[in-house]
Amino acid sequence: MIKLLDRKNYLSCGDHQETVNMSAVCSLLATYKAHKVNPRTYLNDVIARMPYMQKANYEKLLQILPHKWKERNKEIQL
Repeated sequence: MIKLLDRKNYLSCGDHQETVNMSAVCSLLATYKAHKVNPRTYLNDVIARMPYMQKANYEKLLQILPHKWKERNKEIQL
């Protein structure tokens, strides 16, 4: 049922690239929901940190994944 609904929603995207973009956003939202992370809070924090992470190593980048971010930022969750 969900797959059918997604396919119908993707018909209104316009072209292939817009469909790819929409599926990426849906995937991100599903990840936030699975980890019980507020998307707005998470994205505000991560986007604010981006200028300071230009030369970050792999381990540092792993720390901003939603499940790791949630562990470190429990006080700012809803």
